[in-house]
Amino acid sequence: NTEVKALPKSELVEVKSAYHVIVGAFKVEENANAYLQELQNKGLENAVLFYEKGFYRVSADQFDTRTSAKASLASIKQKIQKGAWIYRK
Repeated sequence: NTEVKALPKSELVEVKSAYHVIVGAFKVEENANAYLQELQNKGLENAVLFYEKGFYRVSADQFDTRTSAKASLASIKQKIQKGAWIYRK
């Protein structure tokens, strides 16, 4: 007997901030949604998902300046994803 699970609804958003701390990039939207949901469940309220250049990118946080993004990057690398990086939109 195969159990059918409902996939999370897409949470793609229009992104306004210029700098994002990316913690995941996925080809499959469902995988990106699942990771976003996991981050939001851990209390990352600013986490968002957006599609660009062939990838669904999961951003742990977004900032208006590179300086602000860089200040947050070390903490995100330590607490969430050691491979996190800054992406300029």
